[in-house]
Amino acid sequence: MQAASQREKADASKATREARAQKAEIDKARATAAAAEAGAKVFYTRSQALDLAFPEADRIEDETVLLDDRQAQRIERLARGPPESRLAAAWSISFRPE
Repeated sequence: MQAASQREKADASKATREARAQKAEIDKARATAAAAEAGAKVFYTRSQALDLAFPEADRIEDETVLLDDRQAQRIERLARGPPESRLAAAWSISFRPE
């Protein structure tokens, strides 16, 4: 039982590290998109940037989601200003199991 618990903790720790790394890569992709919207020169399309940021990804899907009141309020609190829109871009990134 104790070995299984340690294995679960190690798996959770690995998943946390992977999630943080994925978030950092998403932040990079968002920064690239923001620069493009600000009038900066675009070197890659959004698709190319995501492919470069996640070369190990098995699948990258994007979708537009509608923020509910709670989500919009949280964004407003964290960003210290209301979101420009209730529509938000979201990406789902899948990786092959190791």
